[in-house]
Amino acid sequence: EMPVDFGILAGAGAPVRDFKAGEVIFNQGDPAAELFVIQSGRVDITRSAIGCSRACPTTIFSAKWR
Repeated sequence: EMPVDFGILAGAGAPVRDFKAGEVIFNQGDPAAELFVIQSGRVDITRSAIGCSRACPTTIFSAKWR
């Protein structure tokens, strides 16, 4: 497996941002204005069931990167 060269994205002017554990990156229904590439860390994508608040999310995707 070839390592990804994230310098290519940085050289193209793509901003690099850090997020803290538990921080929301985007919400369901937000306009698709950005593309996120994860260099390292963990991400969980969740959504709430119909009629349920954020208190009962269901994980639909979870992954961890080095």
